[in-house]
Amino acid sequence: MKKTAFILIILCTAYNISFAQQLTLKWKTDTVFRVPESVYLNSQNNILYVANIDGKSDQKDGKGFISKLTLDGKVDQLEWVTGLNAPKGMGLVKNLLYVADLTVVSVIDITTGKIVATHEIEGANFLNDVTASEKGEVYISDSGTGKIHIIQNNGKPTLYFQSTE
Repeated sequence: MKKTAFILIILCTAYNISFAQQLTLKWKTDTVFRVPESVYLNSQNNILYVANIDGKSDQKDGKGFISKLTLDGKVDQLEWVTGLNAPKGMGLVKNLLYVADLTVVSVIDITTGKIVATHEIEGANFLNDVTASEKGEVYISDSGTGKIHIIQNNGKPTLYFQSTE
C-alpha cells in the first residue's frame, strides 16, 4: 500500500511539472540600480521608470532617485530625477509622475524631469504604493498607518480610507 501511494505521488508530481509554465528571459539590465523598489511602465512613451531607494527604506537621506529605461532594458538615464529620500510606488496622470516618498508625494513633470510639486501627507509614516484613476485621482497607501490618501484635481491630499484593524 505504501509503495503504491509513493508511486502515485511521484506520478502526480511528474504530471504537474510537465505542465508547469516556463519563464523565458527577454532582457536584463546592468546591475547599476541602488535598492530598486518598483517599476512603472509608461506605455504611451515606451519608458520604464525605476524607483531607487539607495539607502534604507525608512530614512530621509536625499539619496533616492528615479531611473529611466527603454522597453528592452537599456538604461536611458540612471539618475533622471534625484534628491528623493526613499521613493517607492509611482503613478502617472497625463505628464505628471506621482512618487510615494516616505511622508510626501513628489510630482515629476516627465517632459522636463523636474519635481514640480511636493505634497506633504499629514500623519504619514511610510508611504508605499501609488495608483491613479482614469479621472486623474491619485491614491497613495501608507503601510505604516494603514491609511490610504487621495490627491484629487485640486491637488490637496486628503484621507480616503483608514483601516480599523
